[in-house]
Amino acid sequence: MQPPQHGIIAPDRDVLAILAAGADYVEPTIVGNVIVQDQDGRWQADPALRDRAPSPSFAILCPGELRLSDPAFPLDQVRDYLQIAFAAVSALARPGAMVVPGSGGARRLPEGVDPRAGRQQFARAVQVARDVAADHGLEVILEPLHRGETDLINTLAEAIEFLDEFGMGEVRVVADLFHVMLEQEPLAVVRAHAGRVAHAHIADTGRLPPGQGDWPNPGRGALLAVDVAETYVRVDLYDLSLARLDQERVELAPGTQNIDSIAEHIGDCTDLMLERHPELDGKVLGAGISLPGQVDPARGVTVFAPNWGWHEVPLLDALERAVPVPVRIDNPLMALATGELWFGAGRRFRNFVAVNLGTGVGAGIIIDGQLLRGPGNSAGEWGHTTLIWNGRACGCGRKGCVEAYVGVEGIRATLCEIAPEHELLEVTHHRTFIERLMRADAAGDSSAQEALLRTGDYLSAGIGNLVNLLNPEHVSVLGWITRYAGAELHDRVRERIAQECLPGPSSMFSMEFTEADGEGVSLGMAVLALEGFLERVGLPSPSSAPAATSPAEDGARRPGWAVPHSASSASRR
Repeated sequence: MQPPQHGIIAPDRDVLAILAAGADYVEPTIVGNVIVQDQDGRWQADPALRDRAPSPSFAILCPGELRLSDPAFPLDQVRDYLQIAFAAVSALARPGAMVVPGSGGARRLPEGVDPRAGRQQFARAVQVARDVAADHGLEVILEPLHRGETDLINTLAEAIEFLDEFGMGEVRVVADLFHVMLEQEPLAVVRAHAGRVAHAHIADTGRLPPGQGDWPNPGRGALLAVDVAETYVRVDLYDLSLARLDQERVELAPGTQNIDSIAEHIGDCTDLMLERHPELDGKVLGAGISLPGQVDPARGVTVFAPNWGWHEVPLLDALERAVPVPVRIDNPLMALATGELWFGAGRRFRNFVAVNLGTGVGAGIIIDGQLLRGPGNSAGEWGHTTLIWNGRACGCGRKGCVEAYVGVEGIRATLCEIAPEHELLEVTHHRTFIERLMRADAAGDSSAQEALLRTGDYLSAGIGNLVNLLNPEHVSVLGWITRYAGAELHDRVRERIAQECLPGPSSMFSMEFTEADGEGVSLGMAVLALEGFLERVGLPSPSSAPAATSPAEDGARRPGWAVPHSASSASRR
């Protein structure tokens, strides 16, 4: 499948600048750009038409005097106008080009016209446009327009219903997100009819290019993004353009935490920031809170956080007391993958893996542009897949997990195997330990160097398993460890990765390390907070948390063999 092309509707004076900025084409509006009126008011092709660049799509403005929904208006005049317009377009169009007949004024029902009769007349006009376009090798597509522009066909669902009603199922539609948002039509409707959407538009207020109007206005609200890790609590404040406004951070002492102490830290950080921003009083739209381990947003619990020994811990009551806005919870893997989907590899790839390296490790998985969650929101627990059978004990209670070799404690265990008396083994703070290990490596400490080489081998094997299993286009290696890790670890992984992958998948994917320290999780939770707000107003997103009931909640026994989770089964490992 060819990647989508991106065009911009713009006046002639901006064409060169737009193409130079990277747009694939400029979509002309027909009136005033492709056809013009002579001194007598007759329509004709623009004499300068031959100087314009070819385009795959055109926006036609039907003059209001054509009265497309008036049964008393002769369709021959509509046909004559379209013959002139489409003949001019065909001289400029790429093969199979699309034409969008617009103009809410021409479509609006005249006063006194029966709505049913007007609807039938508009259907006849669309059929005329379809046939005239086909004569010129073009495709007409129908655009819903919001109620401020017309009273006939305002939503995508109404457009599909209209076309089916009048036997025009072959005519496709435009998904103009400007109109979709103004009509508050759920994006789920757009996705449901994706097979009949030929073209997508987006515009800011005043029909300006996105970002040049005042919608959304970043100053109209704010979002809280909270990243809770095993070693810190970080709270960021974002505006609605997802620009960070402020930040507070608290370091956590090693050891087990409880949800009440975590909620208290979050509340303290939030209060401090909002005191500095009185202009945002009442304007914080929501908070996205990432917590470590397996988090079930649908039930509001941490199912399992091995590093803190949490099992089925309720979260929402404590968090909602600490943060006086709607709260959305998730885990770092989903947050990281969402941030990477919006701001990183997702802008270039539709199938990729975001590997998170920190105290714990995991992998956010994007397939065909969608975040893979699983029914219990636990997809991507790559850190708890087996790297070495019956290997090191892992905090999850199993043995040989990837995390037991490439997480912080796994790296410490590797150093201990190489040099049991090494002074760095006494450093308990995770970030300090990794930072000092990297300094020792740079200073020529052979034990530190060997520990990093082995870690690189373990990481290569783990990533190789992901590549062989998922066949991604790209792997992003993220997380705070990548900020501290030097070239030695990165180079070792790049050197070894081809040996760990099958020839086919290894020839098709790229890999990239990023040094962003916590930005991915924070940005991801800001996105999820924004998506939560949009969901509450009827605009759910593909990245939204699963709403399905968790098997642990409904208590229903599903057919088939069930994995035992008893003490005896654990002891056999």
